[in-house]
Amino acid sequence: MAAIDATKAFDRVCHVKLFKKLVERNVPHCLIAVLWDWYDKLYAVVIWNGATSRMFPVKCGVRQGGVLSPWLFNIYVDDLIARLEHSRNGCYVGGYFLGCIMYADDLLLLSASVSGLQRMLDICYSYGTDNNITFNHKKSVCVMVGHNRPKSVVHLYLGNMRLEWVDSLKYLGIMFSAGSALSVNMCYIKLTFYMACNGILGYCRSVTEFVKLGLVRAFCLPLLT
Repeated sequence: MAAIDATKAFDRVCHVKLFKKLVERNVPHCLIAVLWDWYDKLYAVVIWNGATSRMFPVKCGVRQGGVLSPWLFNIYVDDLIARLEHSRNGCYVGGYFLGCIMYADDLLLLSASVSGLQRMLDICYSYGTDNNITFNHKKSVCVMVGHNRPKSVVHLYLGNMRLEWVDSLKYLGIMFSAGSALSVNMCYIKLTFYMACNGILGYCRSVTEFVKLGLVRAFCLPLLT
């Protein structure tokens, strides 16, 4: 498996390429026109030490917190998943392609062979180059799971960046440990839960028990569930 981290993926969405993909998907032109009008009027300034810079246009990125932003980003990266599936690399279960698991900008590649995984990494790098997506090699790692894992294995590359082989990886906030089987590291989850509880209870001594309970339920319980 390879866990790939895209650097500021939501901020690097090219508007021109995004709207081209919307046209190719036959999205109604009236909707595209409205979105283009919104995104064509994006400007930003830099404020530093009481001084304000000139306005400059924003040509990349989807609006953070926007209702449509996840939907637009999914369309932007959907072609990558299609390329991986059409390459016939990666894992299949019951005839269904399961070689790529993607949630937002967190990408997980699964392959039954090292060579197949390298070809999938090449596809990701090529797509990223064409669509202004860069990958963080410091946060991208590879793991091997199975009873017959070799002691030494060839290095895999994402472009010219070599990926490290590790024994555990973090995906969507959950720590997985690799070995003869894949397991979830519950100690890490419990540790983050206790740290969050201690942080709330340590700084909220003067509030009522019901407020403490509400804070723990809102900020600590989701770490376990």
